Amino acid sequence: VWQCRYSEFRCDSGQCRPRGWVCDNELDCPDGSDEKNCNRTCLTGEFQCGSSSQCIPLWQLCDGIAHCQDHSDENVDHCGSIRIPPCPGSFLCNSLVCINSTRVCNGVMDCEQGEDELNCERGIPTSPVPQRNGTMSSCSEYTCSNGRCITFIQVRTG
Repeated sequence: VWQCRYSEFRCDSGQCRPRGWVCDNELDCPDGSDEKNCNRTCLTGEFQCGSSSQCIPLWQLCDGIAHCQDHSDENVDHCGSIRIPPCPGSFLCNSLVCINSTRVCNGVMDCEQGEDELNCERGIPTSPVPQRNGTMSSCSEYTCSNGRCITFIQVRTG
């Protein structure tokens, strides 16, 4: 029998699973106890936000961005210690997979949802960069946390 953390659900069979996996229409416990006694309003593949009937796609759960009005999709009770992995010098897909920056805007969808091919201008990834006057401009390569625009080669070489 496992000792579960506060952020985890204990299956009837004893295993621990993140609370966010309870009543998500997916059997995560070997005995299916994570799907018992669920008042379902969301479809398979959706997460029901805590204090409402709002439903979001499961891939948005614990992604570091609050999609539920009550922020329950990012709550520690659901996500536990899940953290977005760092991708220094790489591109972070919505699925939390890092891909090499050379694979961004190359005409091939490397991320599950194709976000590596969005916001591309002539095959070069663009991202808005805040300027001192409050306007936005595009950086054709990599934007540092201080807003400075550098080449991908500079990112890789430090």
